[in-house]
Amino acid sequence: MRFVNAGHPEALICDSLNVVKLGPTGPLIGPFAGEWTTREAIIGRGQSLVCYTDGLIEARNERREEFGLDRLCAVLRGSHGDETDAVVKQCLAEVESFCGPARHALTLPVGARAQPTESSLLPTGQAFELARGCSR
Repeated sequence: MRFVNAGHPEALICDSLNVVKLGPTGPLIGPFAGEWTTREAIIGRGQSLVCYTDGLIEARNERREEFGLDRLCAVLRGSHGDETDAVVKQCLAEVESFCGPARHALTLPVGARAQPTESSLLPTGQAFELARGCSR
């Protein structure tokens, strides 16, 4: 997969043990000049690609603590193997549990590369499921 994040939060490739951050590829697109590069990453069988808006990890509770990337990664590792829509729902539920109803727009697309199975009708590596969750 090739990607450019142009200053947006780093996308994540996750499985049950690891969460790999896909680092920045340049500054935020805006009124100032900048240079951006294209990078490549491999999404292995059974891994998920998770993108998110800063509103998700910067959501704060009443003590002004941010939900943060560490909490998001813990939820992602714990929900590894679940259907993508369940992962999205779990992440949004954890944010709401941590800080109450969302005050900012939260977007969380999750894509998962399927594990090959004997009953799969798709050639190995061809199945990719995508779910997107939004909360306002």
